[in-house]
Amino acid sequence: LNPKIIQAWRGDGREVPKLAGLSLKEAGRRRCRAEVLDMVVKSGKVEYRLIRRWFAEEKRFCLWMTNLPRAAWSAEQV
Repeated sequence: LNPKIIQAWRGDGREVPKLAGLSLKEAGRRRCRAEVLDMVVKSGKVEYRLIRRWFAEEKRFCLWMTNLPRAAWSAEQV
């Protein structure tokens, strides 16, 4: 799973334009230190929403792939 990022937003709703065009692995913790990252990504011909959350206690990311629209469901609600 290494899709290309189309658009990305932090948990507070601010867009992160520097991540657009990067692959998911290239956009590691050093590029964007936001705890929650809400992204629209493309893998092959399919576009979908991917939410990345950092769990500091466990020192790992958790990823959720969803089809819920950003307008109705925030990253925190998912």
